[in-house]
Amino acid sequence: MKNLNTIVSLAALTLTSAALAHHHHVTVKTPTGTPGEQIQVVVGYYPDEADMSIGKKGNLLDGGAAFNLNLPATFSAGVLAGQHTGTGFSFTSDYYAQTGLLNGGDFYYQITNVQTLDGADCVMSIASTDPDTGGITIEGANNGDGRIAQSIHVGIGGHPHGQLCACSAEGLYKVTFVAWDANGVFADSRPFTMIIDSHLNLADLDQDGTVGAADLGALLGAWGTPGADINGDGTTDGADMAMLLSSWG
Repeated sequence: MKNLNTIVSLAALTLTSAALAHHHHVTVKTPTGTPGEQIQVVVGYYPDEADMSIGKKGNLLDGGAAFNLNLPATFSAGVLAGQHTGTGFSFTSDYYAQTGLLNGGDFYYQITNVQTLDGADCVMSIASTDPDTGGITIEGANNGDGRIAQSIHVGIGGHPHGQLCACSAEGLYKVTFVAWDANGVFADSRPFTMIIDSHLNLADLDQDGTVGAADLGALLGAWGTPGADINGDGTTDGADMAMLLSSWG
């Protein structure tokens, strides 16, 4: 394994960069906090998310291009068994909660439409992970019976961690959301959309949702054999290593 020390050093540097990465957030506000005003959905309010924006047609953008949320893993058991899952986005209501612009509201984000761009039609869900037990609860899904069953609840001042997006099939989807107020103080937001990609990441050899040290170990252990062939050329070599490193994190 030529230049193995260099390869491992590169992996360590990439891991450090991935550890510093920040997942993206969406929150709500209103123009003045006056009852009856329309909820506004806001992104890009953290310094390291400054490239995030919402386009004129409501599409979520990252640096001017369509934001793409990847679901690179599959669950093997539990309520999400067999589903393609991923993290990287959090629905919140905390950023403007102390300004008075949300007073009286009780906020949800609803999945209102899932358009299949490639692959099979799917059920799209938002789930949460209990930080103490690790248990997973499906908060809302696009096939839910009624508005609450299609939504994740964030209340007012909420910033729930451990959110997961899950898709029942492999494909590429345009998913539409609406922020709404269960108390009826504020009017529904304009719809906003994001692209969700549930194609499996072949570099995630252990399918735990991230490409990391365990995958690197598996690749090195299979070097020269088909055991961790990522690019499909029949052997595990430097080309597969390059693909793994480019997907790190």
